[in-house]
Amino acid sequence: MKLVNTLYNLEFDLMENQILVLSIENHLAYRNILEELWKQYKGETGNFILSDGDKELKMSQRIECIYNIFNINTNDRKIISKLYQELTYQNDALLQEESIRFKQELMEYFDKLISTVPYNLKYNFEVDLSSLMKAISVETDVECDSLLEKMLQYIKLMNQICGIDIFVIPNLKYYFSTEETMQFYQFAMYNKIYIVVIEPTLSPHMEGEKSWIIDDDLCIIEL
Repeated sequence: MKLVNTLYNLEFDLMENQILVLSIENHLAYRNILEELWKQYKGETGNFILSDGDKELKMSQRIECIYNIFNINTNDRKIISKLYQELTYQNDALLQEESIRFKQELMEYFDKLISTVPYNLKYNFEVDLSSLMKAISVETDVECDSLLEKMLQYIKLMNQICGIDIFVIPNLKYYFSTEETMQFYQFAMYNKIYIVVIEPTLSPHMEGEKSWIIDDDLCIIEL
């Protein structure tokens, strides 16, 4: 896959087992690039192009921008929505008989419940499975002991459930120790996940990184 920025004439190959690190020393360019990525991640148009061969890909479907690592949530709305879709599909494909029996038993229960009060009542049982799952709060059960573990679990869920395989994380290396960062890199490489780290100054090189610099004069340097 390729990630191209037409404004700054950037072109990056996203490759397995390689962490892309972009150091942007020009403050305006740093802000603009982060803003453009965020807008396109939210579904707006911008000057980034993500492609696989000759096919242009929709960035909002393949990229997750983690701009606040303290705010990540393993029960993010996007994760839960996709989870409900997957469970509904499995229900329709694998558990049709059980689903019919469950609805019948639930209707019988409501008939008995209504019969206990002296009122004329009726109900509408045309409720889809997704609505039922929301009512009983089906969600992921993830316990994390550290910020790094929470980040890894979040990325794993986004990848497995939502199909997201590119994660843009500004200043990643400033949040974690060298050992934690290497653990993060190894996790990403093992799971074939693409990581794009954007930072305002060049940090010490680490194994597995491919680094680029945009200097104050907007010159592009490949390291």
